[in-house]
Amino acid sequence: MTRIHQYPWSARGAALTGVLLLLVLETVSLATAPAGLRSFLGGVLLGSSTAALLLALLLERTRRRALSRLAVPGPDAAAGRTGGVPADFPMDRVRPVLLAPDAPRLNLLYTGWVFAVDGRDARWISHRLGLPPDTARLLTDAARHRSTTGPA
Repeated sequence: MTRIHQYPWSARGAALTGVLLLLVLETVSLATAPAGLRSFLGGVLLGSSTAALLLALLLERTRRRALSRLAVPGPDAAAGRTGGVPADFPMDRVRPVLLAPDAPRLNLLYTGWVFAVDGRDARWISHRLGLPPDTARLLTDAARHRSTTGPA
């Protein structure tokens, strides 16, 4: 199975690209505009860039608030105690995944297990943690089996 890695835009990369595009637009438009329209065009470009900056700051603030509300379990919560393996982690089911050449890190599997026990579905876990869908499905199936038989 071939994995296609997508590299999302970082906020800094998007901002830098926006600034560079705005500079090119301003330079071209001011160089080609008639002398009477240059001051008006400069004002419009200044106002639009200020509005874009304020919008970017507002979006970043909203994104940070949303991320701060996202409940991500810490290492103690993932282990069920200080250090070690999470409670009832299905190591026997996960062992073949760990032996694969492109195996995910064990702490990612632990985090996926905590999310699966919390009730997240395989698609959500796979998307958020970057785990292969089969591995995420394995974790959610084990968590579902755990919930029907009860924790050990």
